[in-house]
Amino acid sequence: SPERCIVPVVPLRSDVADYTASTAMTWLLLTYLRRRGVDVGSLLAQEGLALANLVAPGARMRLEELYRLWRAAARVLGDEEALGVRVASLIDPLATLSWSMPFSLLESISRVSPTIREGIERQKPYLRLMRDGFSVNVEDWHSGRALIRWEFATPEQEPRELIDFQMGMGVMLSRRTLANRGATPLEVWFTQREPRDLA
Repeated sequence: SPERCIVPVVPLRSDVADYTASTAMTWLLLTYLRRRGVDVGSLLAQEGLALANLVAPGARMRLEELYRLWRAAARVLGDEEALGVRVASLIDPLATLSWSMPFSLLESISRVSPTIREGIERQKPYLRLMRDGFSVNVEDWHSGRALIRWEFATPEQEPRELIDFQMGMGVMLSRRTLANRGATPLEVWFTQREPRDLA
């Protein structure tokens, strides 16, 4: 009789507890907190995190830890409105300085791609360098416009501030890579109410 072949089954990650993220997802937040006068060292210690681990090249953290840090930041700042957008706004999208990894890789892929759609398709295998449980898709729209959708594997667990930050970073990336193509983001839709204070 033919030999039996046992093929191991590798389970796909299906629980947020298994997800990880680049610690670069915290850097702008930590800068913002410091500028607001927050004792970052104490805040990190309360959340079981260490600054040295977050700034180490190529370091990763559990996605749950990233969630906790963003929630802690919102709490210590008094649930500041549009926190994620404010943090993302620390970046000048038209500055010539290169971004840190993995954002610089995603930007480079977008720049060398002939279309927005191809750029996003090429980026997909590398999005996990930024974080797990996140994807971007392009949908056909009308009048030469396209709808770019950010999707999360566990949206009910995502801190609103972190979603806003990623949306802000996406807009920044779009502005950096679309300027030389005569295209620009027209609208950005969020799931919560518009903040009272946009200053």
